[in-house]
Amino acid sequence: MIYQEAKGADLDFASHLMFGSANGKYSITGGTGTSGVQFTISGNTVNYWMLDPNSAEIDADETMKEYSIGLSELESKWYSSASQK
Repeated sequence: MIYQEAKGADLDFASHLMFGSANGKYSITGGTGTSGVQFTISGNTVNYWMLDPNSAEIDADETMKEYSIGLSELESKWYSSASQK
């Protein structure tokens, strides 16, 4: 859900996503340096970080930007049935 929120609903490569964890954060990536999303969950709040495309002219110099969203908001937005929730 958080990857869909960060990157949009059109995930044609979703079967190629990789998952991991480090430094207290989980990470999801599509295999490129710019496709990664890191996140933590604390209660009903999901904090996530991704590269900010407006922070530099080239990808290698971009910095991470933090966002927050409620877990219940993610469920409402990206799940369509009670059984998925």
